Amino acid sequence: TANNRATTVGNYGSNYIAAKEQMTNRQAAIKIIRRLRHNDFEALLAGGCVRDMLLRRRAKDYDVATNAKPKDVIKLFGRTLKVGAKFGVVIVLLKDKQVEVATFRTEAAYTDGRHPVGVKFTTAAEDANRRDFTINGIFYDPLQRKVLDYVNGQADLKKGLIRTIGKPAKRFGEDYLRMLRAVRFSTQLGFAIEPQTLSAIRSNAKNITKISGERIAMELEAILVNPNRSVGVSLLAESRLAEAIFPGLSSEQMKLAVIALRELRRKVDFALALACLFAACLTEFALAKLKILKLSRNQIKHIKFLLANRGKLLN
Repeated sequence: TANNRATTVGNYGSNYIAAKEQMTNRQAAIKIIRRLRHNDFEALLAGGCVRDMLLRRRAKDYDVATNAKPKDVIKLFGRTLKVGAKFGVVIVLLKDKQVEVATFRTEAAYTDGRHPVGVKFTTAAEDANRRDFTINGIFYDPLQRKVLDYVNGQADLKKGLIRTIGKPAKRFGEDYLRMLRAVRFSTQLGFAIEPQTLSAIRSNAKNITKISGERIAMELEAILVNPNRSVGVSLLAESRLAEAIFPGLSSEQMKLAVIALRELRRKVDFALALACLFAACLTEFALAKLKILKLSRNQIKHIKFLLANRGKLLN
């Protein structure tokens, strides 16, 4: 018994030490940056984590951008996943963390509104200029504690603006999903979409259906589960994206959807939020329109139940 008790205490102790020693995503990314710099490569934090840090928000993922080529990254780090190596992206595995390490690049023409034909490795400044929005184009050097901003992203962070880098129509033509991402960032951050950027979304909204239903669903879910969802849905209507994704959904039905979404508690799941989006529609109409999102059988079943019982549930 004494031996068993000692083993139990020993296991607890090792678990406690492991928990204390567990690396955060940020620490993993900085460790990678240190090693790259030690080997004479340039390496910086990039994208959303820098934006969130400057806004004093908690970042989930920490991405690294570097002038090291994918083959250099693979050689330097023992455990890697070569998922997007031909586009300059390697996933580095450190303990239980996965960090995306991307080589500074420019992208060739996009022929399908989703993927570039090829990439060319380049400098940090050129890499910043191929990104989607100014607020996502800022780099940060965590070793020298220095912000590198080639796209005036900090100014737009201060103004609370979502603005494309370069001409909006060109940026959206490269990847149509960026139009939905603009609405998502606006919803999540409480930022306005800059007028020319919004105008380009309205002009290109019909192209959103060239993107796979699964990718559209992921962005919609991020908008609809956010506590600011009613503002997000108003923006989906204003930008004409709602009309493009769900043709036949009238402006009156959208207004009622916004009211219904406003009444929801802060934390809701995707199915409930989608049911509220179609609260003013016939169940059959809603289910037909939702086919584009390629939802799971369980999600469809749940939405069907919520819509069929909306009278009882609302009372």
